[in-house]
Amino acid sequence: MTFVRCPQCDLPAEITDRFTLASTDGPAEHVKTKCAAGHWFTPLAADVETVPVLAPVSATHGRAA
Repeated sequence: MTFVRCPQCDLPAEITDRFTLASTDGPAEHVKTKCAAGHWFTPLAADVETVPVLAPVSATHGRAA
C-alpha cells in the first residue's frame, strides 16, 4: 500500500488505483486516492506527496509489529 497526503484535509490517503490518460503533452499518469475522512481525488501521480506509514503497535508487546 502506498499513502499520500489528502489535498483537502492533510490526512494520509491510500492510492486505490493508477492509470494513464492522454493529454496534449503525451500520456499523464494519474492516481485515485481515498483518505480516512472519505475524500476521493484523482491527481496527477507527479503531484502527490507520499507519506510514511508507521507499523501497527502490538497490543501485547507495545512495539511495532
